[in-house]
Amino acid sequence: MKNSTYKIPVILSAIVIFLSAIASFGGIFLDGLYRDNEMVKAVWLGNDIVTLFIVLPIMIWALIFSLRNSVKAQLVWMGALWYMVYNYNFYMYGAAFNKFFLLYVFIFTLSAYALILALMKTDVQMLAKRTSSTMPVKRISGFMLFFAFFIGSLWIAQSASFIFTNEVPIGITQTDHPTGVVFAIDLSLLVSTLIVGAILLWKRQARGYII
Repeated sequence: MKNSTYKIPVILSAIVIFLSAIASFGGIFLDGLYRDNEMVKAVWLGNDIVTLFIVLPIMIWALIFSLRNSVKAQLVWMGALWYMVYNYNFYMYGAAFNKFFLLYVFIFTLSAYALILALMKTDVQMLAKRTSSTMPVKRISGFMLFFAFFIGSLWIAQSASFIFTNEVPIGITQTDHPTGVVFAIDLSLLVSTLIVGAILLWKRQARGYII
């Protein structure tokens, strides 16, 4: 990709990497940062470890090689931005208010704008032509649909059960949070994106390769 074309999303991505490194490092090593119950604290800790030691190195690699015109790296880079949008949604709405709240908001917002701008500047037709010949689209889209329906049916079933039993699903009560944050974010962002992306990819439509 041309450096000048992607200048703003690249700069935003660099800021996201820096801020998320602070957030995940602090989540691992700052005692008392998370004010949630023990189960939720364990989830945040595991998430911070994954972000700091797996996602961020991959994102840095992808950003560097994207600037060297690697199509695969560009896809990974945008995928990492999507991870940041999805991931820090949970921190903003699911974590008990803490000292890093504004940091979560900044990471989410900058990641969202970086991803949107990167997608707007991406030549999806060219990208599809350079990847479609070797990509096993049927297998990938099939897995996406399977995962979407698995997660979707799980959360929908638990949510629907409340209508008839008036019992709050255990997945919500265990968090001590009054709302279904995980249910809401997964159903609105993850499941819908997976289904749309899988359908487009199955049909070998250009935008399916970047979703």
